Amino acid sequence: MEALFAAIGERYGRLNDAFNNAGTGVSLRRLANATMEEWTAVMNTNLRGTWLCMKYEIPMIRKEGGGSIVNNSSVMGLRCNDGLSLYSASKHAILGLTRAAALEVAHRKVRVNAVCPGFVETDMARKIFDHNPEAKNALLASVPLGRLAKPEGIAGAVLMLCSDAATFMTGKEIVIAGGQGIRP
Repeated sequence: MEALFAAIGERYGRLNDAFNNAGTGVSLRRLANATMEEWTAVMNTNLRGTWLCMKYEIPMIRKEGGGSIVNNSSVMGLRCNDGLSLYSASKHAILGLTRAAALEVAHRKVRVNAVCPGFVETDMARKIFDHNPEAKNALLASVPLGRLAKPEGIAGAVLMLCSDAATFMTGKEIVIAGGQGIRP
């Protein structure tokens, strides 16, 4: 990561905004059946990856006099479902990291927020639903808009958080889940 951000600095000369968007580990194993290898893989990608990016992004953005960092959490960072314990734990932790970082860097005009998407039409989601079509039907029944999100819908929220429209927002999350969670 250090080399990556050094290369960004060399090539572009600055960093104003960043979106930390890595995710893995949507396993349908329950907590007691998960392995240490699965735990490590999920935490290394989701949580450690976000932390490492922020570690190098913050000094670069501070140097420019401020900017925005947006972390990708998940609707599962706000709630839990059976079989998603490792994933959910990592996404809950990203929200805690987002809030703590927001407090640490607000005085330097660096805003840190998160997006919490529901299921998005991605290869990862397709693999899950190809393996378990009933899960897709159950999920869609819980989403008032009745569909999965498109990546562009998440990108729009990220762009807003990086824009002047969100200059007084830090340490918060935006849920982009088609209304999922509104109903009990």
